[in-house]
Amino acid sequence: MDTVQKAAARDAGERGANSSVPRVVRVLKGGPTPRAVDVAPLRSATQLTLAVRQPFEASSTMKILDSPHAIGLAQRDFEALVKSLARESIPVTIGFPSGDARRVVLWLPELGIWAHFGEPPKEKSPGSRYWTVFGVGKPHGLVPIACEINSPKAGIRRQTAGAFAATSEGKVYVVHRGIFTAKGRVDYEYTRSHFHWKWQPVTDGGRTTSVMVVAEVASSALGSSLRDFIVEVLLLKEGARDRPTKGNT
Repeated sequence: MDTVQKAAARDAGERGANSSVPRVVRVLKGGPTPRAVDVAPLRSATQLTLAVRQPFEASSTMKILDSPHAIGLAQRDFEALVKSLARESIPVTIGFPSGDARRVVLWLPELGIWAHFGEPPKEKSPGSRYWTVFGVGKPHGLVPIACEINSPKAGIRRQTAGAFAATSEGKVYVVHRGIFTAKGRVDYEYTRSHFHWKWQPVTDGGRTTSVMVVAEVASSALGSSLRDFIVEVLLLKEGARDRPTKGNT
């Protein structure tokens, strides 16, 4: 039985023998009860196949941005492109393990995802960073977070999952360090072996590290790539939820 089938079986068992939830994963920690989400309609077969099978190739070495000005411009452009795809702003309560926050989120119906850009709530771990969170399905009431791509506002912070990277030609990309939580921190090696995405070596301060390239900030394909990345995060978390975890965020 695959990950999605196991999720459906668990959900059906909890809701009763006569219930069924086809092809779902559960978005965790969105309040007292995890929400079942059907990811099948969200998956873009073409985009996802390209992401899995074709490694990202930059024409030059990529470098993680660390100046407040460069990061701020990248975040501004990222927000602007996502907002251009939104059709509705909806007030909700965003749930997370240590609490919840009343916010207005953007609904992107063509992609089946919602997004929020803002400052992290005081209940979240400390540190100067942007709070960039995403979920799936039309938002209402209490909504769970599917994925966070939070960039620091300045400097190199390898414990912050998101970042921006640029090539010498000036192309800027949204990247992710592969830091996820599902009942605690997901083991990095498990993520490397189970997360179906492209990894790219980058200059990361004084060292070289590998990150996942989500999308080019200025690309017309950013929305579909972002949606496919979020779905992969959900599938990774579902598979990791019963594995040994270490640490918390």
